[in-house]
Amino acid sequence: MLINCRWPTVHAENIAHQYMQYANFPKVARFVDGVLFKIDAPIENESHYVDRKGNHSINAMMVAGPDLTFYYVSAK
Repeated sequence: MLINCRWPTVHAENIAHQYMQYANFPKVARFVDGVLFKIDAPIENESHYVDRKGNHSINAMMVAGPDLTFYYVSAK
């Protein structure tokens, strides 16, 4: 699943300044994070959804900006 998000048109220097103002993080242009969403075991390809802890889950990745806007979200 890919959610269409808009990449910002402002320059990286402006985004870095916003991060510094918001969270006191110097020289940061984007945050990237991942999360595992637990799911019920699927009937087909069940083994494809087992994570490193033995749970059934879907891995998602997100990129967010200093204004808490998501620029990119993927759960493939």
